[in-house]
Amino acid sequence: MVRFRLTRPLLSLLFLVSASAVASDCASIQALIDAAGPGPSVVRVPPGNYTCREPVIIQRNDISIEGQGVNLKLADNANAPVMIIGSPHTKWMKHPQTGVEDFYTVAAEGSSQIKVVRNVRVSGFNIDGNKDNQSFECWTARSTLPPRKAGEAISNSTCSGEGPSAIRNNGITIRGAEDIQVSDVVLDNNASGGMVTEKHIKRLRVQRMKARNNWFDGFAGYQTEDSSIEDSELSNNQGAGASLDLHFNNNTFLRTKFSDNGHQGVFARELSGNKWIDSEISCNGYQGVFLASSHSGEVDTAALRIDARKAGHVVGTDLKIPLAYFEQLLVQENKNPSGKVPLDELKKRAAQYKKPVAVIFQEMYDGNVLKKIERCANNNSFMGTKIACSGAQTPSWGAGIRINDDECLGTCIDASTASMLASLSGKSVNQGGDITVGTLGAIDIGSAQRCGKLTPIGVNSELKKEQTHQ
Repeated sequence: MVRFRLTRPLLSLLFLVSASAVASDCASIQALIDAAGPGPSVVRVPPGNYTCREPVIIQRNDISIEGQGVNLKLADNANAPVMIIGSPHTKWMKHPQTGVEDFYTVAAEGSSQIKVVRNVRVSGFNIDGNKDNQSFECWTARSTLPPRKAGEAISNSTCSGEGPSAIRNNGITIRGAEDIQVSDVVLDNNASGGMVTEKHIKRLRVQRMKARNNWFDGFAGYQTEDSSIEDSELSNNQGAGASLDLHFNNNTFLRTKFSDNGHQGVFARELSGNKWIDSEISCNGYQGVFLASSHSGEVDTAALRIDARKAGHVVGTDLKIPLAYFEQLLVQENKNPSGKVPLDELKKRAAQYKKPVAVIFQEMYDGNVLKKIERCANNNSFMGTKIACSGAQTPSWGAGIRINDDECLGTCIDASTASMLASLSGKSVNQGGDITVGTLGAIDIGSAQRCGKLTPIGVNSELKKEQTHQ
């Protein structure tokens, strides 16, 4: 279990404000936070309904914000997030310690100082993002543009890489923060996601969160480590219940339900070491769990394997394709170019390295496979977790677990998952199969039961059917 610590007690200073003294605008909540002294503080927001025209921003350390019975609703056409824990500023820069270039949360606009907020507690808020009356997915402060028309999609045309406009209009955005606790919150009807964690998060603990009816995902996590979501519900979101990507590592979902989401219960890419314990992933539109790599590469490696099999070539368990296939494909491309093969680049490299074009093509394919393996969703486990009833929107693709790239076949799922998969054997609750793998299609549970960590699952098994969706 992840342990959370507060470096100093939060009870040394307490701000109490009576309900009659606080206006119904969220600016009054911001004023309470800003008025809290420099030491550890507790701010109790009086119960009531508040309208937010700007987000409530918590960017200081050692503070607890208690809001039992507090309802926050985003104003029409505010086009803003509702609450931010951490700095709203973003900058592309080189990390002063690691030297890695990336987008980082910084102290202020134009600053080179990385901002990390620590020891914050938030509890008891009901947040309504009022998505039907917003036009943009990203923060567009004081927009003078007209609201979108009824039925139109929410636009993301205002998103940029840096600053406030890089922040999606979520119920709660947490960024550049450590030792954070959020509990008893409802995140409903937001123009992007319910809760998003990003740009360096460590030791976040979320308890009893309900994230539902959001334009995209109930929860989205990036660059988040050693954190947990417990006793929560992520349901009826247009995208995924949880969308996890880019170094969402060693986190735990405990007794959490992912249900009735339009796409996946869980979408996971380029991450490792996460656990789902005593949870339920059920009745989602596409797949229960979708595991993949984030590397696209110079060629579509999965498509090449599909084409090679159709052409009668054997693809090895190590995903190697014989040179004869690449020679055959190049003959076809030279006669009738499809645009799917980078002929000009292949010929350029062949001349540079003095190798046949087919050999260069094979090397490019092999290199792309290795890069995908490096960026797969690795070593995740589902212990005591029910994965069922998915694929209502796309029955032919509706797997309990979908490993989208067979490059990731041996690394996506920890061996402890096998017993869970066995419990689904023989049931028709997942429309496209209990588990499907990239270009291989549905595989039998017996192969999964024999799977060990980092061991390919079902490569040599008899396939239930051919599945070629990517």
